[in-house]
Amino acid sequence: MDLVDIFIGRQPIFTKKTRVYGYEMLFRSSNQHNFAQFSQAEKATASVLANLLGDFGFHHVVGEGNKAFINFSEALLLDETELILSPRDVVIEILEDVKVTPRLIERVKRLKKRGYSIALDDYIFDSDLSKLEPYADIIKVDVLAIEQAGLDITRHVERLLDKGMMLLAEKVETLAQFEAYSRMGFKLFQGYFFAKPNVIQGRSLPTNQANLLRLLVELNKPNDEACLSDVVLLVSHDVSLSQKVINMISTFNVNVKVNSIHEAVLRFGLDRLRAWVNIMLLSGVENKPTELFKTALVRAKFAEQMGGVLGGAKPETYFTVGLFSVLDAVFDLPKPGLIKKMELNDDIKGALMEHKGPLGYALCCVKEIEKGTFDFRLPGRVEVLNTARWYLESIHYAEKVLSSLK
Repeated sequence: MDLVDIFIGRQPIFTKKTRVYGYEMLFRSSNQHNFAQFSQAEKATASVLANLLGDFGFHHVVGEGNKAFINFSEALLLDETELILSPRDVVIEILEDVKVTPRLIERVKRLKKRGYSIALDDYIFDSDLSKLEPYADIIKVDVLAIEQAGLDITRHVERLLDKGMMLLAEKVETLAQFEAYSRMGFKLFQGYFFAKPNVIQGRSLPTNQANLLRLLVELNKPNDEACLSDVVLLVSHDVSLSQKVINMISTFNVNVKVNSIHEAVLRFGLDRLRAWVNIMLLSGVENKPTELFKTALVRAKFAEQMGGVLGGAKPETYFTVGLFSVLDAVFDLPKPGLIKKMELNDDIKGALMEHKGPLGYALCCVKEIEKGTFDFRLPGRVEVLNTARWYLESIHYAEKVLSSLK
């Protein structure tokens, strides 16, 4: 498997004495573009986290004792993405365009209780973000926007300083701006006057998306039924995934030496691993709708349930057939060539390629149901009502598994 180029941007944040306090981590798609190019805030942050934690190594990029400022959209705030981040090392930046709802406020409260520092990004004092002021540690004030709007922010600054908040002036471009905002009481500064973002380039071993999806399924089994040995097996069978999980350990335990994948998974924890797999899936799929993975999971669950009646193979084999039935669409490769490269037994290959045997029959049934057809022939031991119920249950299952990626 060939290595691929990966990139991450960082812009330093300085104290009043021009010492580095931390870095804002920025999405970059190449070393030729020192600006962001993305269509989804979630995907941008996912790529930053995947590269920072799984490949470059957190402390190699941020340094010991410095903070990493990481942008969080509304969707990532409502998820438990923060589980993969150490509270002592990061500042969660809430983007200016989030919709502040009671649910989001409760999530921010929980983040505070877990010890995370909260920053409000691109603050101009008249935004909806003001509802989050009581929970913020740092207010990032967009000085360019303030000056262009001709706003007098003196009373706002005094009010926030009286509350003990730390103020950060961002988009500082001149010495005059630095000195003026220093006099006002700002403690942190960021902008082109100090340093433009620099792009760090590295190399990464790609992670197999199918393995990630299998791991996500295992980690989302109901009633805490995820089997540790199965999780370890799935991780250990993917060199890239194993390397990234071991790299992640250093974010939480800098001096710990990991002796095995089993130990790495134990130290990392299943909840944290689940959040990490979500991030990896979100960051690694180019222009692929979540609906495609939902289809894979619906087919997998349906086939598994029908397989319990049809027999002839283990339920997990039926599940695998359904899961792999969309891989050609995921990887934009012809199905025959893709299946040939995979180490699958002949029954699975026959089911995927020609709908052979009971495995292929289950796959064929769910595909017909997707088209709205229920008049296909069924074995005597399978009733039409059962297939309808299995399909609805499979949709519910898929939505639950992928809810964190919506």
